[in-house]
Amino acid sequence: MLLTLQDCYQADTRALVRFLDDSGHELDPAGLSAFVGDLKTRSLAAATINKRLQAAKSRLRLVFHSSDQSHDVLAEFDLNQALKEIRGVKLNTRAVDTSKILSRGETRILLHSKEISEKPRLIIEFLLTTGARVSEATGIRLNNIRTELGFSLIRLIGKGSKERTLKVRQELVDRIRECFHSEMYLFESRAGRPYSSDHVSAQIRTAGRLLLGRTVSAHTMRHTFATVMIRKTHKEKAVSTYLGHSSTSITQDMYVHEELNLEDLDLGI
Repeated sequence: MLLTLQDCYQADTRALVRFLDDSGHELDPAGLSAFVGDLKTRSLAAATINKRLQAAKSRLRLVFHSSDQSHDVLAEFDLNQALKEIRGVKLNTRAVDTSKILSRGETRILLHSKEISEKPRLIIEFLLTTGARVSEATGIRLNNIRTELGFSLIRLIGKGSKERTLKVRQELVDRIRECFHSEMYLFESRAGRPYSSDHVSAQIRTAGRLLLGRTVSAHTMRHTFATVMIRKTHKEKAVSTYLGHSSTSITQDMYVHEELNLEDLDLGI
């Protein structure tokens, strides 16, 4: 099977063409398998290897559908099964990139800037302080809050109908209630309804672009809370429970940003 001239203009496909020409392999599953093996021996990022593999699979399917076998259902089935067996590099898809976490300076700007109104500032402060999901925060009813020794204990039913309790400074809750004129919900609209999660998310995106010059989301606050808590306390299981994750491994995969430095690797031998 041959590649079309148009395919060869694609950077990823050109890499495949060069490999096939140099190695003598054909454009078939065996050739693709050898191509992936070669990619894995090179100093390439996992994402690059996977992208080139997907491009190669796409081209092979394209060539098949342009061939005389295109109407052969069994041949197409065999091809797809063979391609499924050719895998790239497994990525940790849960990991939260550090670019999605606020720095201390960015946090201060969001919490203290007068360029945004008090309501979005209070929502941001609450999300940063609690690590709550925005949908959880906007659904908090006042009858699910009780006071204890200067703190508000807020009962949540979160993702997967999992119950947990947030512990928040009483003075923050008092400021929120005063600003939002809360009667039934903590974050209450003028119509007496809970704030819309979409509306809150839009306000936070606007604040991020205005004050930080970059895109942030409501979930950025949760990511920041989790990362700071793990760095500060090293209590991964406790942080996991507080966030409402189903297992500690999820928290570790997402928020433990660790790597070995040169001093760690020096065994003193």
